Amino acid sequence: MGLIMTNSRNTKTLQGDTEDKASTQSRQLFERGLSLHQKGQFAQAEALYEEVLKIQPEHFDAVTLSGILSAQRTNYPRAEAFFRKAIELKPDFAVAYYNLGLVLHKLGKLDLSRKSYDRAIALSPDYAEAYYNRGNVLHELKELCAAIKSYNKAISLIPDYEKAHHNRGIVLEELKELDVALRIYDKPVVIKPNCEIWYAPIRSA
Repeated sequence: MGLIMTNSRNTKTLQGDTEDKASTQSRQLFERGLSLHQKGQFAQAEALYEEVLKIQPEHFDAVTLSGILSAQRTNYPRAEAFFRKAIELKPDFAVAYYNLGLVLHKLGKLDLSRKSYDRAIALSPDYAEAYYNRGNVLHELKELCAAIKSYNKAISLIPDYEKAHHNRGIVLEELKELDVALRIYDKPVVIKPNCEIWYAPIRSA
């Protein structure tokens, strides 16, 4: 038998108590799940995140960590779905687009991955990791000049960014090999003028 409320104040009070209990329960479940996640107990952590989302479907941290956990277990389609949900919940959160970009890259959706990194960078212009990973995608797309620029930006933000230096060096070598091939076969140079930076040293002194 359902309770009959006599006035709106009582209704609001009951709803508030229910929400508080749900919030407390979901917080406790989430904290347990996070602890297990950090210990590498993925299956148990996943089950607890699912319980949290049953109580609070829009629990942003549970959505995000479910995506991260899914990616760690190489279930990239599931991770993509969670990260898209995270973006729905917080459309101005750069990290959500970054995470989505990583997963889309793993799924071979290179154009979508690039767009996701572009959005992360638009929201957070100093996001060095986003520039670096966008450079990786551009490299795979054979947009070598654009890749160099993205790596350079990452390095300008983090001067000792080893991975960015390394991958930029690989692209620089590819550009040099392309130039040699074009000269051998007497083809017109098609490298864009704004890519003259490929002659610069790979590492600064």
